[in-house]
Amino acid sequence: MPNTGVVPAARPYDCVTVFARDLPLAQDALRIMTGPDPADPTGRDWPATTRFAAAGPRLAIPDDAGLTHLSPDATAAFHAAVARLRGTGVIAECIDIRPFLDAATLLYDGALVAERYAAVGDFLTGRPADTDPTVAGIVLGARDLPAHRLAADLERLDRYRAETTALLAGFDALMLRPRPAIRPSPRSRPTRWR
Repeated sequence: MPNTGVVPAARPYDCVTVFARDLPLAQDALRIMTGPDPADPTGRDWPATTRFAAAGPRLAIPDDAGLTHLSPDATAAFHAAVARLRGTGVIAECIDIRPFLDAATLLYDGALVAERYAAVGDFLTGRPADTDPTVAGIVLGARDLPAHRLAADLERLDRYRAETTALLAGFDALMLRPRPAIRPSPRSRPTRWR
């Protein structure tokens, strides 16, 4: 799916998503958005192996450790949603989502934030007063990241990709809990990268 017209956060990892009020509208949006685009060399056709429906779909859900950041009410709501899905014939099974979360933190706490600097660093440098200070700190802190850090984090990302692919084998979807935005930890301030 091409990213034409999208302001990138991290170009190699960005993914255009659809929020729609019903499935037919979402399918129409995907049909329009899918396919190669001469303006985006990374655009491609929708994989023929991707299913849009499944009989007795298998749903991966976080194990208890993956729900630890939820309040008791949110945890109860998550389990209630899973129970409703199971009531419709969905097979829901727990998996360890740690590798997914570890990969996600690379976009903020790792050298992959260099992709964000490449995308919008010059803009942020020229307009510091118009930028959220947290966003500016994350993005501008990546300006001087050494290439060896990026190479190491790309290798880590490859390991996470293999691990998560194996975890999702045989599942039709992954249901995640709501999570607050990932914020850099105090130990990962931009000065850490210098």
